[in-house]
Amino acid sequence: MTTVLEIDTTKSLYKPIEIKIDGETFRVRTVTQGILEEVQRFSEDAKLGSAVAIRHMLELVLDGPNELLLKLTIPQIVEVVETAIGKAVAPKGKEKNGRRPGLKK
Repeated sequence: MTTVLEIDTTKSLYKPIEIKIDGETFRVRTVTQGILEEVQRFSEDAKLGSAVAIRHMLELVLDGPNELLLKLTIPQIVEVVETAIGKAVAPKGKEKNGRRPGLKK
């Protein structure tokens, strides 16, 4: 039998993404289907006003000193979660052929 696809869930093709908060570096955890589902569930609870759900969302996606997460404002929390999930789900590297100046007329 021919193997057409082999996946190793312990490896990542992408370098870890980092987010800095007050000078401290947080590593964005690898977002799996399970983590994405939990973030979505906590997001629904957060919309209903659960501060605990917001903290759990941050702890799911970030690896770093959790006490700093308590200092974030709601807009900052939204930005952190959207950045972490967005970059993990759709990472963008440098283009092979980047932009170049147009021809002179």
